[in-house]
Amino acid sequence: MNIRVFAVITFAMLAVGRSMAMIPDYSKGKKAALRIIKLNKRQSQIDPHDSSGIILKDVIGDIEFRDVRFRYPSRPTLRILKDFSVTCRSGETTAFVGPSGSGKSTSIALLQRFYDPIKGKVLLDGHDIKILNIEWLRSIMGLVQQEPILFNLSIRDNIAYGNNSKEVSQEDIEKAARMANIHELIISLPSGYQTLCGAKGSQLSGGQKQRSDISSSSDLFLLKFGFLSFEKLQLHEH
Repeated sequence: MNIRVFAVITFAMLAVGRSMAMIPDYSKGKKAALRIIKLNKRQSQIDPHDSSGIILKDVIGDIEFRDVRFRYPSRPTLRILKDFSVTCRSGETTAFVGPSGSGKSTSIALLQRFYDPIKGKVLLDGHDIKILNIEWLRSIMGLVQQEPILFNLSIRDNIAYGNNSKEVSQEDIEKAARMANIHELIISLPSGYQTLCGAKGSQLSGGQKQRSDISSSSDLFLLKFGFLSFEKLQLHEH
């Protein structure tokens, strides 16, 4: 009997000990869950489904940042942009170069209206982007990030995904691929444009994924990656 009591007490204490060891993790998990619930309840000041706003009939593609000031809402004491002004002309390539935290990604986020500047304006063809239809504005932009993500579909489907406003023809697909200098590579593959990209584009190299993303870009083309990826892309060209 005494042995049974001793065994029960021993196993009970082991269970309690394991539970006590998880208290710090439980506390961290509780705080994380509260932050997630708070974040989920927060309403964005910019409604991504707002149907109001102007839709431009013709887009030239001139972009201007005029005296823009910006701080992230989560870090109000850290200034990101101060009186930032630059003009990007259509048909030209404009590069923002600088160390981490200098405002390169912020400029793209402002252009896509994920945030609005505290002061100043972001203009598209002379129009403040705040008065433009937000769904239309984002639909005409193509962003290629440092690590492009492709869907587990064919190369053709991934390129066509860049324009959901119409049924994209094979001729349009090949024209876009030629402009991105990837057409010859695609037709050299056994299945051509029907080649599956794999999960997150795992069947393609980094440069090939970037060029596939470039092919699907719309009227405004935004390219975002570091010098290392840029050097790899250049090497892949040659």
